[in-house]
Amino acid sequence: MEEVIAKRLASETKLQDALYRLIAFCEQERTYDEVADEIAAYPEMRGSAFPPSTILGWLVSVEAIWAVRDSSLEDEGGEADEPPTGAGAGQLDSKQSQAEREAEIFVSTEAGLAALCRYRSIDRFACLDDQNGRYRPVFVELLQFCKSTQSKQAIEAKLKDNPLTYNPRVFPGFFLDRLERSGALRWDGGWKTTEAGADWLVAYEGAVMPIENK
Repeated sequence: MEEVIAKRLASETKLQDALYRLIAFCEQERTYDEVADEIAAYPEMRGSAFPPSTILGWLVSVEAIWAVRDSSLEDEGGEADEPPTGAGAGQLDSKQSQAEREAEIFVSTEAGLAALCRYRSIDRFACLDDQNGRYRPVFVELLQFCKSTQSKQAIEAKLKDNPLTYNPRVFPGFFLDRLERSGALRWDGGWKTTEAGADWLVAYEGAVMPIENK
């Protein structure tokens, strides 16, 4: 199941990191409203055409997250659900009313957490070192530049005279795509270096310019 989860989330290239963060968020039981608020807080989700129920449904459909009835229903004479099993278990029902959906609790599955663990262990920044590291200085320049939010036009102007973008000609979109795929750069009303991107930058600069022992 872990492989199924990884493959499904990888298909959502621009949202993949956010989906894994949602699995981590649901390691503790969460209500629908809590999950919806968390999704709304992710920069990648701002202006998204997908409502929280759809985003959550993707994770439930591959059993990265379980949808179970609120255990507090036991106190009201109802019965709490056991975690569902089997193909399609725990999927969000499109015919559910808002009240029914809000009565559910969402929690990450063992398979979902295993996929998260593997995702965190992958060197997502390896793609920045292909071409024998030819373009690494450009990636570094962009991450430094985007510590403050930058427009695509500003980035294009920044790279306009960079000799590494010629012979062969490489356009800014190539660098933006690589940085976004690695999770180092994120669109949030403009291009902005992420926390992971800043960490990679610090590690890179430390390796290039090691601190001398005094």
